[in-house]
Amino acid sequence: MYYKTKTAVLAALIILFLILTAAEYTRQYKFEGASRCGLCHSSADIGNQYDTWKSSGHSNAYLTLFSEKALDYAKDAGIAAPSKNDQCLKCHLTGHGAPFRQMGPMYRKEDGVSCEGCHGSGGGYAYFSIMTDRELAVKKGLAKNPENSCVECHSGKCPFDIDTPFKFETSMEKIRHPRPK
Repeated sequence: MYYKTKTAVLAALIILFLILTAAEYTRQYKFEGASRCGLCHSSADIGNQYDTWKSSGHSNAYLTLFSEKALDYAKDAGIAAPSKNDQCLKCHLTGHGAPFRQMGPMYRKEDGVSCEGCHGSGGGYAYFSIMTDRELAVKKGLAKNPENSCVECHSGKCPFDIDTPFKFETSMEKIRHPRPK
């Protein structure tokens, strides 16, 4: 009887370990919002990445859905409101489709395609202690290859896609925001 109990406890511990380990790799981290990224990425010392994003078309992607041009296109395409249409929002709004509980307190849909649209939801890596360890940051959700994020939207399917045909290196020059050495 003692061995059966011991075996059952050991099996339960192994299963618990596997569940907890799997949870780390499948966790859906919160979308922190561009202003959260800006807390650390706004100084000249590290490259002013936040300001580069802020002056890009990505930061206004959601707001463009309210433009006369977008509304005219939507009307012709039979779309009642582009700012509420999944087809439009999936590319104009970082985190679209994610549950509300996955949105951090600084997340704002008005930020359009924010840092996390390219770099992945930041809830797991948006800490100095994690960001200074690239391997750990990737493990915690930092996108290793942002090019994959680009082509999801810059695919030529939208009539307003200004980067058609999409060429990653050419397009990156418009939004490049490296960290100074």
